Formats: sequence, C-alpha cells, structure tokens
Amino acid sequence: LNSNLNSIKEFNSNKLEYSINVPNEETTISINFHANSCKNIKIKMNNQIISINSFIPILLSPGKNIFEILILSENQQSETKYTILITREIKMPKIIENCSHLISLIIDNSLPVNNNNKNGN
Repeated sequence: LNSNLNSIKEFNSNKLEYSINVPNEETTISINFHANSCKNIKIKMNNQIISINSFIPILLSPGKNIFEILILSENQQSETKYTILITREIKMPKIIENCSHLISLIIDNSLPVNNNNKNGN
C-alpha cells in the first residue's frame, strides 16, 4: 500500500491502522495497492473490489475520511483488514472586519412602545 502522501511512506504490513492529517487544500489523494508475490488475492476498499497495482483516486471530504481495505488470501480462507483514517482539515470561514457588521444586538420586550410615532411605524 503506497500513497502520494508522505505520511504512509513507511508502510508495515503488520500495522493495521494508519492515521493521516492533511490540509484543507488537499481535496483528493490516490492510493496505489501493491501485493506480495501471491497472484490470486483480492483487495476490497470499502466493500469495492480493487485491482492490484492500480491507482485509486479518492475525493476527501472535510473532516474524517475512513477507508477499510480488506485483503483476501488466494484460497479465500484468510483475510487482513487495514483501516486508514485521513482527516482533512476543516477550514473555518474568515471574518472580515469592516463597518458593515453589527457589534451587538439587544432584543428587550420590557421597553414601552411609543404609539405616537408620526411616520406610521
């Protein structure tokens, strides 16, 4: 398992969980699956069969993105599940200071109503 993210460069087949943080600007990644010498294994990512040695482009949502990768042995007798959590930063909107915004707003029903308004309001 390789990724275009440097964070998974040191993949260890015995480590079953990975966690990666990416900036908000990172909207897509690609994962490339490489298998050992076994030819007839099956790879599933989120219950979808994936071809060995293929690059899979993945669109990342802001926040947590969880990918489960299941490797099935040639005889389908054993399996290994890897879990990858990719957390894409959630970008908070910037508040631009200018003079067109209220500083505060108070709503109070204890003030008397002026019924002598000459403008009809």
